[in-house]
Amino acid sequence: QMKRKTLFVTAAIALVVAFIVGTLVYQSRKADSAQALARQYHGQLEAKVEERTRQLQHLAEHDPLTRLPNRRQLLAQLNNALARAAASGGLVGVYFLDLDHFKNINDSMGHVFGDRVLQTIGDRLRGITKEFGLSARLGGDEFTVVYERATQMEEIQFAGQALVSAFQQPLLVDGRELVIGLSVGASVFPEHGRD
Repeated sequence: QMKRKTLFVTAAIALVVAFIVGTLVYQSRKADSAQALARQYHGQLEAKVEERTRQLQHLAEHDPLTRLPNRRQLLAQLNNALARAAASGGLVGVYFLDLDHFKNINDSMGHVFGDRVLQTIGDRLRGITKEFGLSARLGGDEFTVVYERATQMEEIQFAGQALVSAFQQPLLVDGRELVIGLSVGASVFPEHGRD
């Protein structure tokens, strides 16, 4: 009888130990799974934070309407271009563009249409300048183009003529053809100044 009780108690203890061990293993696996899930979510959260940071940086440096660099980004890029040109003995051309009579477009066609015109101009400038520099919107109807890979004054003059020619071609905005007048001023580093 005693042997039976001992055997029964031993079996009960073994069952309890097996249950406890099983529970601990299950809890451990569950904790490992939870940790893996937490690491996965942490990685996803970090990726989202990085993406939002890039978006905020882009918004801080680009005009939201035209998606061109804004004044802040222009100044940073221009300073870099001037430093490279000073080090290499190159030239930098800076063109200041102002749309002629743009206020008339806004007044007669509305600001939404005027915004579409500015977006189209931004696209055109981006297409023209992608080979030799950058274009930026300063605000309103004012843009700046930087030609930073010039070694001779003729290159800068040719780029200025290309800008004017590009705007002699009509813009197609919402199914309407528009010819926009453009006033252009230019400055060349180091010919017209060193800063």
